[in-house]
Amino acid sequence: MIEQNLFLAIALALLGGLFQVLSVLILAYPKARDYEVSKLTQKALIPMNIFVQLLNGAATSGAAIFGPVAIVMPVTVSAQLLFNIIIFGYLEMEAFDKDVQVGTFIVVSGAILLPFVGPTIQNDQKIMELLSSPWALAWTSFLSTGVLISGILCFTTIHTKKWKERSKAVYVNLTIARVFSSVLSASLSKALALVTGPALVFVVLGFLLCGFVLGT
Repeated sequence: MIEQNLFLAIALALLGGLFQVLSVLILAYPKARDYEVSKLTQKALIPMNIFVQLLNGAATSGAAIFGPVAIVMPVTVSAQLLFNIIIFGYLEMEAFDKDVQVGTFIVVSGAILLPFVGPTIQNDQKIMELLSSPWALAWTSFLSTGVLISGILCFTTIHTKKWKERSKAVYVNLTIARVFSSVLSASLSKALALVTGPALVFVVLGFLLCGFVLGT
């Protein structure tokens, strides 16, 4: 049994948020600066992006293992928002108005308070009993269905006219894919260190599916 550590969980969640922003920066920076990137460089940027995405996945998975998901996820998202403003703002790749800055700082402030008012360390959880409850099964099925459908839609519309026009349907689908897969992957990461046997196979497959959809 892995002993949970709230400080380590928060530190890994912060790293996960940073890696997520850096993975986007790797692909966005040359285009934002109008650099003429050679084909060789383009081919090199994709593996770099994938590598940083893997670091992001490892950090957020570790965070979910060492601390409550209800704290890990808000900290990771708030870290993404904060690092996005700091890095992209400093590099002048994107302008953030006052409303965006204030909103980000409010979200970050809420995440900072979570360790004091939110859930505490949860050692010795009976994960299978918790996941077998009717509400847990219904919620997991809902998230899994959303991840599967949104993932399929992402790949079937990626080269269509709607995708290029960035229609509302595309934004809704991307939001569902991002949010549902992030939440489900965090919960599966938690279970990854607690289950064995056939349940472990199911958790690994679900985790890979979420990572695949997030990578879109």
